[in-house]
Amino acid sequence: MICGRAIGDEVLRRIYDRDIKEVVIVSPWISPETASRIKELAKRVSVTLVTMNDPQRPPHQAALSSLYELVTETIRPMRAWLIALGVLMLILIPISAIAAATYLLLHVPTSYVTPISVIVGATVVGSIIGGIVSILMGMGKTRTVRVMPLKGLYILPNMARLHSKMIILPDKGVVGLGSMNITGGGLHGNIECWTWIRDENITKKALEFVNWLATQTTYVPQTTAQTIEIERDIE
Repeated sequence: MICGRAIGDEVLRRIYDRDIKEVVIVSPWISPETASRIKELAKRVSVTLVTMNDPQRPPHQAALSSLYELVTETIRPMRAWLIALGVLMLILIPISAIAAATYLLLHVPTSYVTPISVIVGATVVGSIIGGIVSILMGMGKTRTVRVMPLKGLYILPNMARLHSKMIILPDKGVVGLGSMNITGGGLHGNIECWTWIRDENITKKALEFVNWLATQTTYVPQTTAQTIEIERDIE
């Protein structure tokens, strides 16, 4: 067991082991600092977070928002040949049509002037429209979306009164329990206690508790709260 002020880094050192594959975090509140650490952790391991939606804590709300990342997705890839075709239609075809019309107008009877002008005009307009469409289609299309890098994010309503603080390492059969919120104050400011328990049965029950929490999208009456029975003494 670890007790004292600013024990956060010592507690969290365990979740950064190279062979850790999955981390499940239960904390009523997080802070922008810890949200950043959770996102970094999620780049190499599977992370699930269970927390609350507490509108009375702006730092917590800011931390939840910061968990999302803006990612640019390609909807339609760029096609260079369509862009080249569009440029050709915008420049070469109108110039060629006008040059040909000029030559013909100088060498044909006056009665042919109007038909030639109509044909050339239609060719130029059609070429310009086709060129613009071709370039637009060739340029491709992207969109920016919000992406959640965590495996799971479960946010309970504030009325659920979540107060559990727990970190589970499922592949190691380890559960961490204590008083520490995963916030800046919990990690670096407050006097807290924390203990790590290696026990497959307790780990299984802790995961069952998390799965139950994940189903709670409305107020959880105290009379239906699930408990975990630890069937052995913890030294």
